[in-house]
Amino acid sequence: MTTIVLAEDHHVVRQGFKLVLMAEPDFKLIGEAADGLEAAQLAEKKKPNVLLLDLMIPRLHGLEVTRQVHRDSPATKIIILSMHADEPYVMEALRNGASGYVLKDCTAADLVETLYRGLADNSVGRVIDTLLRNEVLILDEVGFAPLDDTGTQLLFRLVAAAYERRSLAIASHWPFDQWGRFLPEHTTAASILDRLLHHATTVVTSGESYRMREARTTQGGHQNKS
Repeated sequence: MTTIVLAEDHHVVRQGFKLVLMAEPDFKLIGEAADGLEAAQLAEKKKPNVLLLDLMIPRLHGLEVTRQVHRDSPATKIIILSMHADEPYVMEALRNGASGYVLKDCTAADLVETLYRGLADNSVGRVIDTLLRNEVLILDEVGFAPLDDTGTQLLFRLVAAAYERRSLAIASHWPFDQWGRFLPEHTTAASILDRLLHHATTVVTSGESYRMREARTTQGGHQNKS
């Protein structure tokens, strides 16, 4: 059993990681922290196998937390949570005792745009290899906007490259049987789902989307000001 302390100041992001961790029978979440000072104290007190640490956490910067935990609890593996794999702080954290990093989040649109840039300069293979340096890639807003045939093929290349090699966490407001709405090339769409669902843990939620409600509120506010 791998014991884990999760340190992340954004409640919604922390809840998302909790769902992923709780779905794994070999993982046991033994503590949560919303700031760096609490994270360092929890790591020292509970001696977890792994500390999942948001790098930009408040009160005590993730870099300082990394240094302290690596010094005081050297058996604890520190995994950095970051928005960007090439963030200078991530590299500094790895030099100061962190064992690895996980990309916190990227949207489907961001991902496909990145892959398109790689396609344009014939570096898409290197782009995918770089993305898959992360043990976990969290891909949000799948289906928020439709993909063309090329975008669908690029998404398939990423999923196929990650298949049984890396963990993918996919969030979409569409049920699987309706993915044809935004993936026009249905043969490739079926291949994507086949690989995603082979060893998948599926979490289904219901109710109004917080993100869509906020988007409508923002749009309404803009309309009222105009």
